[in-house]
Amino acid sequence: MASYKHTGTITFIQHDRQFITIDYLALEKTKSINASMLSFKEKKEHTFRMGDVIGFNIKPTPRGDKLMAVDMVFLYNNALQSLIQKAVIQNRFTGYLKKADDQYFIKDPGSYILFPLLLSPWEQIPKAELINESIEYCLNNIEKPEKVTASLFKPSFITPYKKAMKCYKEKSTVAASVTKVTPFGINMSLYEGAIQAKITFAKDEKANALANSIKVGDVVNVFIAFVGPQKIVLQVA
Repeated sequence: MASYKHTGTITFIQHDRQFITIDYLALEKTKSINASMLSFKEKKEHTFRMGDVIGFNIKPTPRGDKLMAVDMVFLYNNALQSLIQKAVIQNRFTGYLKKADDQYFIKDPGSYILFPLLLSPWEQIPKAELINESIEYCLNNIEKPEKVTASLFKPSFITPYKKAMKCYKEKSTVAASVTKVTPFGINMSLYEGAIQAKITFAKDEKANALANSIKVGDVVNVFIAFVGPQKIVLQVA
């Protein structure tokens, strides 16, 4: 048996105050009620989005002058599911770039859902004039609706990242400086510190051979074994 008495839809979110507004039907009339995001009943963390259908109970505020929603349980979000289904077929959308408290978001114009914008460590920060402007994006982690984020469809990377990509495609070597040696691998920097990457001992026999002799500041020729927007993996040449 459900532990909530009411269901409603999130129609407003104020992230900085951890505050949401839920519209729901009561005696065939639409009413609105506010709630704290901290009143989410489930143990797992939930990313609140516009259009979330929520189960909840109602009780008076601590002052007793208003009502508030409590014991909230996430049920579903049809708009989010629709976007995910579209992304499986063609992961290319147009939305609006937003910024709040130094965090970038993409706002879907149809559902008003805000997706956190995932920027690569080597991606150029969006220019100020692009805020509130239309921009193309794609969705990440679509197999995990709770963790869906957005990325720019045409990101602009810094020059060293482009060099790393070229080096990877051509299978050429590059000089890397050792910044840290751990029991698990070697942290290294490339292109005068612009790129930070790692060699894992378990996946690199040549690195294992160096484990006892290599030290911070040493320069080693490496191959780029993998390059992606969020991670670059190296291998001793």
